Amino acid sequence: MVRVYIHNVSGYVGSALTEILSQSEHEVVGSYFEAQNISSATNQVGGSTKGVTEMVPLQSDDAGLEKINNLILSSDTIVFSAADTGALDHTRAALRLLKRGGYEGTKQFILISSVMTWARTKISGETAETGLKEENYTKRKAAASCNELKTLESQTMALARENLQTFVVAPGMLYGAGENTLHAMFRQSWMCDGALPIVHSTRGGSNVLPMIHVQDMARVVGSTIASPPDTSYIVAVDKARSTLREVVTSISTGLGLGQTVDLTREETQELMLSDPDVGALNMHVYFDADSTTSNTIGIEWGCEEGFVANAETVIKEFTTVRDLRPVRLVVNGPPSCASTALLANQLSCKCFCFRPFFFCLTPQRCTYNNFRLLMFSSCFLHVFFHLFNARTHARS
Repeated sequence: MVRVYIHNVSGYVGSALTEILSQSEHEVVGSYFEAQNISSATNQVGGSTKGVTEMVPLQSDDAGLEKINNLILSSDTIVFSAADTGALDHTRAALRLLKRGGYEGTKQFILISSVMTWARTKISGETAETGLKEENYTKRKAAASCNELKTLESQTMALARENLQTFVVAPGMLYGAGENTLHAMFRQSWMCDGALPIVHSTRGGSNVLPMIHVQDMARVVGSTIASPPDTSYIVAVDKARSTLREVVTSISTGLGLGQTVDLTREETQELMLSDPDVGALNMHVYFDADSTTSNTIGIEWGCEEGFVANAETVIKEFTTVRDLRPVRLVVNGPPSCASTALLANQLSCKCFCFRPFFFCLTPQRCTYNNFRLLMFSSCFLHVFFHLFNARTHARS
């Protein structure tokens, strides 16, 4: 059994890691942000700390830092998701701590980064067909917003020594388990709040998004802990080469109105101001997946064929984790009552964004599942709403 320290153990990535590593009977300890509150979060899920044997809050005072350092040094494997908000400084501090040494035995340090550190890597010639090679990680070019993350990747690999193994796991865009980066799209679809936007790019939505389910990424980390690979840089992506348009369309069709709209450059820039994650949707990166370490270490994949092929499962995860349930509303009124129809239309269009269905029932006896139902509503107009997006119950 390996003792594993996870930074931000209750976050989106941390919760997935905890679930997978606990199943392998590892001892999981970690730290968490005190201000993190799952009940008030709008774009992140997590908060599950089942299986965590010890947790300490992330504090900046000397006493808090000493507790965290002791927890790190008492662990066999240290895992940091550096792409999490506010994690860069904490990761640097952990690297400085391990660089000083003074600990017993051999340790592992695993940095979970992002494939955004490859976002500006040119795909041309041979790579246009096969995709980028994981082994060419030294030639990667990061998006401007991820230069610090790329530097941290290099520092992590440079720290390796006889008693310290270091690994960088660069996952594709993470999805599943309630969503994080793609949450805004899922929420908009659930609320039926218009057509889903396809952000502006030179490829018009045909750019390929490298992706991986967050639990598959956690399995890659688990395999790295159990059987360390020969390479220190691991690209974790599934086998699909889904385009932005395919991803957006599958979300809108499976969860919302089935409509999409192409944004202009100005509209895209405005959207990025309110949702910085939108920037990741612009990248055009794909890999030779069959040659990546994540596809050769023999993990048990959950969504190996990608987001689009598993959209139904991912959408079900979203509604389950977010506890989203439909509301059914019935409005009764006498025959030819214009006010009833008007109320129905107002509720459906302005409050619930759903089309009403009208039924006029006459007295009759109906058999349904061996129950005798007597219908007395001969003089009533029944308007039925089957709603997937009631705002009063949506927790998305």
